[in-house]
Amino acid sequence: SRSILRLEDTDPKRNLPHVEQGIYDSLQWFGLRFDESPLVNGPFGPYRQSDRGDLYEKYALQLIDEGSAYPCFCSESRLQQLRDRSLMYDGQCRKIPRLDASARIRNGERFVIRAKLPESSEDVGCRDVFSVSSLLISVAPTIQTRSC
Repeated sequence: SRSILRLEDTDPKRNLPHVEQGIYDSLQWFGLRFDESPLVNGPFGPYRQSDRGDLYEKYALQLIDEGSAYPCFCSESRLQQLRDRSLMYDGQCRKIPRLDASARIRNGERFVIRAKLPESSEDVGCRDVFSVSSLLISVAPTIQTRSC
């Protein structure tokens, strides 16, 4: 197997050279080495999230085309109102006809992409397993296997 380090660098407030160097130093201190990373090129680059926008856009549009995702045009204020009332997103934009959504996108309206999950929470499940080496367990005992 191969280990690949990809950095989440899309937050400009935290995307500073000394922060990235700190990540490399910490991982090296733990004895972790990567086959590919921003410092070691390979076939699975680019390794910074900010350099992967074209790739993400391609697959986001593919998910919309397949009916597995949809554009959401809700304003931040509407979403904040839902949060203030302790409500989850209500799927309002899920109901927008595809042609109408395409026209809004062409007109430059801002949107995010939402996954078209089953409408019943009974239909959703996952198992997330995370394993670590004995070195990490002895240094950071809070890392453990979990399922949701």
